[in-house]
Amino acid sequence: MAQIARSSPELVRKMVTASIRGWQTYLEHPDETNRHISRINPQMGREILDYGVRALKPLCIDHTTPMEHLGRMTAERWKSLADQLVEVGAIKPDDAHPEQAFTMEFLPRRD
Repeated sequence: MAQIARSSPELVRKMVTASIRGWQTYLEHPDETNRHISRINPQMGREILDYGVRALKPLCIDHTTPMEHLGRMTAERWKSLADQLVEVGAIKPDDAHPEQAFTMEFLPRRD
């Protein structure tokens, strides 16, 4: 991934922008997407998909991260995530390097 970021930064920027727009649209208007997912995968019933978006929304959008800031990250949030991953045993303390885990270089530019 780092190689693509170095060789095609504009492509990465466009992909990040499209992903953020997709998540914003889904979180604001999940019904059409949930209907489509349920149609192509009947095992994913509407009840579970509707529950999923209700559970996801407060994890993605809150008082520190409004909808227009979706996709942004802070060192504090990554540190909190790394601490949680260490606490549940998903990673070892020596493997937690939140300062190396993200970049905001490819987020949509705010002109």
